[in-house]
Amino acid sequence: MYNPSSAEVLSFLVQSGNLDMDVLLKEMENADIMQKLNDCHKYKIYYSSGRWRTIVKTEDGKSKKISKTHKEDLIAYLCEFYDILQKDEPKTLRELFPKWMELKAARTDAPSYMKKLYSSWSTYYLGTEIIDIPIQDLTLTYLEIWAHELVKNHYLTKKAYYNHTVIVRQILDYACRPEVGLISSNPMDHVKVNSKLFKRVQKKEANTQVFSEDEEKALKQTCLNSYFNGPKSKQTTTSLMVIFLFETGMRSGEVTALKWSDIKDGKIHVQREEVEDYLLNEESKPIPNGFKILPHTKSDAGDRWIPLTSRAWFVLDTVKKHNEDRGWYDDDFIFLNIKTHKRTSTDALSTYIEKACKRSGIPVKRAHKIRKSFISSCIDHNINLDTVRRIVGHEDEKVTLHNYLYDRSDDQEILNQLEKIGEKKPSVTSLKK
Repeated sequence: MYNPSSAEVLSFLVQSGNLDMDVLLKEMENADIMQKLNDCHKYKIYYSSGRWRTIVKTEDGKSKKISKTHKEDLIAYLCEFYDILQKDEPKTLRELFPKWMELKAARTDAPSYMKKLYSSWSTYYLGTEIIDIPIQDLTLTYLEIWAHELVKNHYLTKKAYYNHTVIVRQILDYACRPEVGLISSNPMDHVKVNSKLFKRVQKKEANTQVFSEDEEKALKQTCLNSYFNGPKSKQTTTSLMVIFLFETGMRSGEVTALKWSDIKDGKIHVQREEVEDYLLNEESKPIPNGFKILPHTKSDAGDRWIPLTSRAWFVLDTVKKHNEDRGWYDDDFIFLNIKTHKRTSTDALSTYIEKACKRSGIPVKRAHKIRKSFISSCIDHNINLDTVRRIVGHEDEKVTLHNYLYDRSDDQEILNQLEKIGEKKPSVTSLKK
């Protein structure tokens, strides 16, 4: 006697119309749900007085009676109560992004970096098809086409391309993890972009990146006048912080985190930094959460000792007397806010610099431009490059030269310098002879 296999019987029933495959799959899914519910729910489900009833245990251990008109409604309630109807494991960039962001947040104490990642996600990923394609379908060919279109559509520099594609690269790395197991290797590791498509980097104009000597003089004078010649009730040491930045080349987050105990043997020890803090919401979007102090600097090279000039000492002496006269103190921090009498934040410093620039009648430039001005001035005055690199906390002098060095001379000064070079050369008339 012929004994057909289960598969053959199933195939025959479907083809003969005696079995609806969609109904069968639905019944199998329901059976699986009921099995999971039976594993979780140990209480009797019964019908009484026209309603389906059972009990559940709440988080505080108390019994709670549940009743529904229809059995299906009671089953649905229990499935939600025990979280049985869980979604499939994330299979797209959109679904993996929150989990990856959670991992990134755990691995860094630089909240501003999380903000940059979310900004990249919002600008270059949201609203595009790549984030909803199954991870397994993100092939090397697809990703290579996507990468080239990204560069061409947004005209990205090489640096910007790698900064913005860190999301897809690292999410695919995450998808390779054994506990995720969506893919066995990362195809982005093999994506190569035609370097000719990258936007060429042009160094920005010096007048937008540094303070000229005249601008520096005007800004300093405004800050000094504000402190020494203004109403005593409005004296703020934030004005003196600006002078201190020009004398030390520090990052704004470093100067706001300075303590009196950091001063020793004519130098000041830079060893901590203030950063803006963020919390991730349900969408993995960083939400501002004030400021916090990190017990370290931006990089290993950032932990350094800076020699204090006589002008820097003048600022510190003035600030010390200012705080002592008013009885202000906050955990040994040097620069305190005029309103709260607590540590001044980078936000307050940035606001003050903007207003001071406007009062000085010069273009508004931020604290980082003071840092660039300090570095450029040091090089102009022939201070050894490695010494400058060490003072400002750079790991590589290439960063110091390529990203921070600008000519602070105006057009007339440059012309005068060229004329002086020409004076040392044979004159044009003598060459004719």
